[in-house]
Amino acid sequence: MNTIETAGLDCVGCRSCEHACPMHAITMGEDNEGFLFPKINREICVLCGQCLKKCPVCSDNFPCSSPLEVYAFQSGDKKALMQSASGGVSDAAAEAVLQMGGVIYGAAFHTDPSDGKILSVRHVEVTDSVDRYKIRSSKYVQSDTGDSYKLARNRLKNGQTVLFTGTPCQIAGLYSFLGGDHPCLYTLDLICHGVPSPALLRQYLKSQSHCMGGSITDMNFRSKEGKGWGTQYRLKLGSESKTVSRPFVLDKYGYHFMNGNSYRESCYRCRFSGIRRSGDLTAGDFWGVWQSCPDIDSPLGLSAVLINTEKGLRLFRQIQEHAGIIRQLSLKDAMTGQENLSRPASRPSCRDTIYSGLWNEDYIDNLKTGLQPVSRLKSLMPRSIAALLKRSIRKEE
Repeated sequence: MNTIETAGLDCVGCRSCEHACPMHAITMGEDNEGFLFPKINREICVLCGQCLKKCPVCSDNFPCSSPLEVYAFQSGDKKALMQSASGGVSDAAAEAVLQMGGVIYGAAFHTDPSDGKILSVRHVEVTDSVDRYKIRSSKYVQSDTGDSYKLARNRLKNGQTVLFTGTPCQIAGLYSFLGGDHPCLYTLDLICHGVPSPALLRQYLKSQSHCMGGSITDMNFRSKEGKGWGTQYRLKLGSESKTVSRPFVLDKYGYHFMNGNSYRESCYRCRFSGIRRSGDLTAGDFWGVWQSCPDIDSPLGLSAVLINTEKGLRLFRQIQEHAGIIRQLSLKDAMTGQENLSRPASRPSCRDTIYSGLWNEDYIDNLKTGLQPVSRLKSLMPRSIAALLKRSIRKEE
């Protein structure tokens, strides 16, 4: 079988095959769990095999490197830092590339103009520093890359500098689509645990809109308001100041994300996890700060940054000039609390049934989160008290 169907459930939904098909015989459509998969029009497919050559799963047409240097990083831009999930290194890289006259691509919430609800997350092009906020912070769902690969290719052909941020498989998909690296291209991959279905997020937001009595126009999976750096989420209604904020793990969507039972099937056998990375830079939370660098622990967040290529090193040298906190680490320090730098997420047995009834109106109502007494108790504590207890326990260990 000389088509992209060979990828099967290993498909990551990056759209590289769709854009590479010379006959336009491939379109992307949702499966019964709401994940994007390629669909082939056999009447016009000529079995040329281009879709396989451009697929990051079916080929090795992308770079892969181990870290040259590792750092803890916190941005010196306090406003950007507060809007970032951890230390703001992705935003700092974006600003550096924009100052070069370049363009950046990253995941942003997309608002459906017909009803004002946030229904999806997709990759967008940003050409102005004012719009950097759109791609700040984590989006815990699979982002639709849309036409971003083609847009990036056109920018590169015109000699412009490009920064593309995304999950490791999306970065590998971009390289596969382009046919390799490009001197004007910078890439930043995220330490990714796995991605839930976009349809799951849509169902969740519809349920939340109903509960809150209005249209949700803003969502932050990693809000720092109130509790600071951590896993607190916030929803906001458009026409009112009404917000809902709680620990992500106590939320129905968040609980199943944190427990890893709602990810795309390919995430559980991801070839892009581990310390060999597809991006010039890799960024994630520096959860290990409690142990290795307690003196720089900050409620505003810290990023762990893996510099994987010489090109990435050049970009980071520009970023570090504007850092609020910077500290060189060992790779072991950065890997603390980041299991996906070692292996793919484990597949829980309940993944078999988590998407059963997804399209029913009462699907979200029927999701369970359990009692979680420890998480509930922790949510009531001020961050300073929780941090003190955490340090005390680690000292005893």
